[in-house]
Amino acid sequence: MPFYMKEASSDEERSAQKPLEFLSKASLMCNSDMHSLDLSMQQLPEDKRYMILGPLVEQMEEYQQQMGGALQAKINKTERIAGRYIQDLYRFYKLYRRRNEFADIFAQGLDFHNIPMLQAYFSDKEDLLNIAEHYLRRNYFEDALDIYERLSKVSEGGEMLYQKKGYCYQMTGNYESAISEYAKAELINPDSKWLMRRTAQCYRAIKKPEMAISYYINYEKADPDNLSILLSIGSCYLEMKNYTEALKYYFKVDYLDNGSRAWRPIAWCSFLIGKYEQARNYYGKILSAEPESQDYMNAGHTEWVMHNIKGALNFYMKAALKLELDFEKFCEELDRDIPELIAAGVDPVEIPLVMDKLHYTIINNPM
Repeated sequence: MPFYMKEASSDEERSAQKPLEFLSKASLMCNSDMHSLDLSMQQLPEDKRYMILGPLVEQMEEYQQQMGGALQAKINKTERIAGRYIQDLYRFYKLYRRRNEFADIFAQGLDFHNIPMLQAYFSDKEDLLNIAEHYLRRNYFEDALDIYERLSKVSEGGEMLYQKKGYCYQMTGNYESAISEYAKAELINPDSKWLMRRTAQCYRAIKKPEMAISYYINYEKADPDNLSILLSIGSCYLEMKNYTEALKYYFKVDYLDNGSRAWRPIAWCSFLIGKYEQARNYYGKILSAEPESQDYMNAGHTEWVMHNIKGALNFYMKAALKLELDFEKFCEELDRDIPELIAAGVDPVEIPLVMDKLHYTIINNPM
């Protein structure tokens, strides 16, 4: 049943009804909950009711003042009635004790624009674009893509349509299709930095850093001091195993940022090209800030290749502590770095010996 405020018979009752009136107008609760709250309040003596609701009245009045015209505009809209009805339906399908006997309409797709009965009301381009924008804002990318695909069949595609189709493809993991749509938009607007960044992200997602880097470098020409782009270029070079070029960009970020954003990649690239003292210095900075288990592990790698086995074990122990002394998990992470350790000159025979020593220390002398 729809909830309506009953006529108040006293000033106290009118004051006590203010929170209910506010909740009703603001559509914060469904009809069933409003009835429940009202009935609960009626069971209390008037003085107790006012004592409980008094502070709530003050909070509601303050909130009402803050909301100002926005709340009043919502009160005046007919959508409030439809919204309340949807709230009641939601409560029924989600909370009613026999809800499993009914098909949950809220578990279905939001494609009401495809329902034959309603299509006549949502058939023009402007309406469909508005619906698609609504889906995008709420991250319903597949639903938005369905509309954009429909629009592209009946109207000539423009840059914005290609961009949004590409974005929907990207956010649903279809990177190849996203690149194809971005390429169409690029023909119309080749200087779009948004397109450059998004296309590069897709190429990186499909493990083609050599393609991504060209877009990032074009972006850099338009915005040479963009730290995010510089880091991305460095990461592409790192993925391409061009560590010297990667370091150039990471050092530029370190210079411009004067912070810790580039410390980890600088330390790792330095390790990979054999600049162990430089790597040690940067791992020292990292470990003095907010280190993670991988930071301690990489610092241990650096000490190991510099023939400081004791120092390496010390860092490995701290990495294990970060992993809650889960030795199996520690070994899994170390295994990924074994090729780099061997390439740096670590004797493969030493690896199981160091691991046995660490395992013994964890079992017998945990820190």
